[in-house]
Amino acid sequence: MLAQKIIHSLKKKKFKIAVAESITGGLIANTITDIPGASQVFECGWVTYSNKSKNKILGVPLKTLQQYGAVSKETVASMALFAKTKSGADMALAITGFAGPDAPKKSDIGQVFIAIVAHKYLKTEEKKFKGNREEIRAQACYGALSLVEKTLLSSPQILSHPGRGRTRKGR
Repeated sequence: MLAQKIIHSLKKKKFKIAVAESITGGLIANTITDIPGASQVFECGWVTYSNKSKNKILGVPLKTLQQYGAVSKETVASMALFAKTKSGADMALAITGFAGPDAPKKSDIGQVFIAIVAHKYLKTEEKKFKGNREEIRAQACYGALSLVEKTLLSSPQILSHPGRGRTRKGR
């Protein structure tokens, strides 16, 4: 199970993670915290579904929301950076997207942006999922957890604590 592997890797690295969710509505936090021992690595999470909550709670600038929209790499990056800063966790994951059936355009349904930040490393990914609302949300959760796993398995320099080694900026 992916969440179990992530918890094991986080424990091994002595990392804590925080999440900021929109499209998944708490599904990522639930998936992680369903695993025994998650309390050792899961710091906290936010579910911010509206633009107002993204701005007021997560500090996503109104200008970002107006210029790029709630479903954008700029918004998801801002969500992840806030979650990391506010929580004090070593790593933060954020996700936003359109699960449907409503979206600005029908072709937007299934569009998802995921961001992860660890120390000075920030990565965003855009995904496109197909299916009904429930299927898109499940795929988005899995896609986000897959990005966490991929990041945890990446170069040690990316994930080194500032006091434990050199930190490198992500691309």
